[in-house]
Amino acid sequence: SKAVVKDNAKAAQGSVTHVDDKLCSISTAQVLPNTLKLVLLYFSGRWCPICAEFDNVLRDVCASLKSLPERADMEFVWVSCDLSEDAFKAHLRRLGPMFASRWSPKRLQEVTARWE
Repeated sequence: SKAVVKDNAKAAQGSVTHVDDKLCSISTAQVLPNTLKLVLLYFSGRWCPICAEFDNVLRDVCASLKSLPERADMEFVWVSCDLSEDAFKAHLRRLGPMFASRWSPKRLQEVTARWE
């Protein structure tokens, strides 16, 4: 089954999406090593003006963190709050190279209920 990455124990069971020049699904076991100490979930929707502003900040922070030796100990995973798969894809392209949970209206409902 595919699941949003919650912690390292569950990471190998889920999947994340990475966009570089193309959108593709990848098993979390392939991209999130067991040695990670921290998985940061970032919830954002393209329709939200505050999120749009913070997307720019997060993109800059991620770029800065990539130069640190400790970068190998953590990873950001974006959880889309977008209302459609097309909006999700456009938003992810705007965020740049970043891992994301696969877009699913049911999963979005489950995840938001968990962290209300």
